[in-house]
Amino acid sequence: MQRRVFLGTLAAFCISSPLSLRADTSSGQKLAKAARSQIGVTLGYDPRYAHLRYPGGDVDRCTGVCADVIVRAAWDALGIDMQKLVHDDMVKAFDAYSVHRA
Repeated sequence: MQRRVFLGTLAAFCISSPLSLRADTSSGQKLAKAARSQIGVTLGYDPRYAHLRYPGGDVDRCTGVCADVIVRAAWDALGIDMQKLVHDDMVKAFDAYSVHRA
């Protein structure tokens, strides 16, 4: 369930981003193409926590979780570091994220 909340938050952030991804009608197509390009690459599922370089860190592309595919697609297709954007937003409004609540 926490992953769904995270992905929903991630998607909402993309839609409301000041970067206005919707202004370029091909942004969604670029994002989808970049996500599809990971088929056959990201084969392993590993939900364990991994300490990453920040910003711009990533685990090996052959593994990860569904959110990693989204983050990589945003970086590859649009040059957007979703991890940094979400981190910055959480610093500003941590209480808006239900993930930290019991």
